[in-house]
Amino acid sequence: MERVIYKDKYPVLELDIAKTRTKARSVDEIIAALRQHIDGNPAIAYLGIFEHYAHTMSLGGAVADGVVDAKNLLFCFGKTIPDLTVLAVRPRSIGILDLGDHFHITFLEPPQDGVTRQLVSWCEALIED
Repeated sequence: MERVIYKDKYPVLELDIAKTRTKARSVDEIIAALRQHIDGNPAIAYLGIFEHYAHTMSLGGAVADGVVDAKNLLFCFGKTIPDLTVLAVRPRSIGILDLGDHFHITFLEPPQDGVTRQLVSWCEALIED
C-alpha cells in the first residue's frame, strides 16, 4: 500500500490490484472478502455499504474517467472512547473502486498503528501472486 497526503492534509493509504492478481471480479466480491475480517472480530461493528457510484450518478454528478463502480464499506473498531476527539475519526470506511482492469482501494489512515496494520493486511490479502 502507498501512503499519500490527500489535499495536503489527509493521510490516505491506497492500493491498486490488477484483476489478474485477485479472485475478486467485482466491488461486491472485494467487500465480501473484507467483511469476513469484520464479521470475525467481535471488537469491530459492521455498519453497512454506501453505494457511492450509484448515489453520485442518481444526482447527475461527475465521476472520474474509468470508474465502473465505487462503494464504501463502513465499520467501526473501538472498545474505548479514550478522549473527546476520537469520534471525529470513527467510524472507518474502506473505499473500493472498479476501474475496469483493476481495483483501487483507499482508506483514511487510522490514528492507531495496530488498526492501520490490520487494515493494510486485509487489503493486501486480496492479492494473489
